[in-house]
Amino acid sequence: MDVEFNDEGRKLYAEISERALNRPIGIFLDEKLISAPVVISVTTDGKLNLPGLVKTERDTMILAIQLNSGVLPVGLALAEVRKH
Repeated sequence: MDVEFNDEGRKLYAEISERALNRPIGIFLDEKLISAPVVISVTTDGKLNLPGLVKTERDTMILAIQLNSGVLPVGLALAEVRKH
């Protein structure tokens, strides 16, 4: 699944991926968790590298429908950081 960030989103995702390295991050739609993939690398190019985001073609279709059913463009925000 391709996700494209603008300049602000790229910077924010770089910060998020650094803070959440090797931990899951929640993807929420209408305040409901729809996915919690693990961040496996820090990225500054805005490309998501999240194994487990989608496992099958059906998962990809469902996530795309969920994300496209919301108001786009979708905002990106760092809501919480938990130490384990």
